[in-house]
Amino acid sequence: MVKSSKGFSLTELLVVIIIVGILLLVGIPAITRTINNSRKDAFVTSAKSYIAGARNGIDSKMFKVAYANQAIYTSFFTDTANSTTQTQAKALYCKTPPAGYFTLVRIEDIENEKNVTTSPWKASWQAGYVAIVNTGTATNDKLGFYIALVDKKKNGIDKFISEDSLSRKDVKYSTANVSGAGTQLGTLVGAYKTLNLNFNDGAVVKITKSTTNRTIGDKSNLKLYMICR
Repeated sequence: MVKSSKGFSLTELLVVIIIVGILLLVGIPAITRTINNSRKDAFVTSAKSYIAGARNGIDSKMFKVAYANQAIYTSFFTDTANSTTQTQAKALYCKTPPAGYFTLVRIEDIENEKNVTTSPWKASWQAGYVAIVNTGTATNDKLGFYIALVDKKKNGIDKFISEDSLSRKDVKYSTANVSGAGTQLGTLVGAYKTLNLNFNDGAVVKITKSTTNRTIGDKSNLKLYMICR
């Protein structure tokens, strides 16, 4: 006896296609969001690793001076026997800033425990600094560590965020800005391009008077103390 088999009707196929389409419509954005959130979490971990590297580098005297503010010229050069020349500045180690100042460390110069060299989006860094900020007094230092970091795909943190408050919500996806003056990082990069610092040449030390107050994170009216290399 021959058994007859019945295939799917056109209506049934259309229903299946519609259901699959709905599932894809709902599921793909959710999957994309989950992946991006995972990458943002990994970005925060990388950022905190750089902050830890900057802290350890300052404490261990791993960074040399690339730029020193002339406003603190005298106190800075008292670390040397003959405290008057740029030549001696080349041998000096970068320091934490006094009250009212901030010190910058470039991302490229920081060794981090995670050995991070690219962002979670597999892009190299466009710009980034760890800022060490002192909001204390002349007799009582109060140091805070902030980071701004953006990759070449415009993912990242384009304004300085403190180590204590850094979270996924601070990481922008494809909209972070390092070229304009609308963000703290963009403003900073634009302002200090004029210093023409050659970070690969240990012989280059700029000593320049800096009178412009800057905002780092939520801290305003700060002056640049030094840039490390």
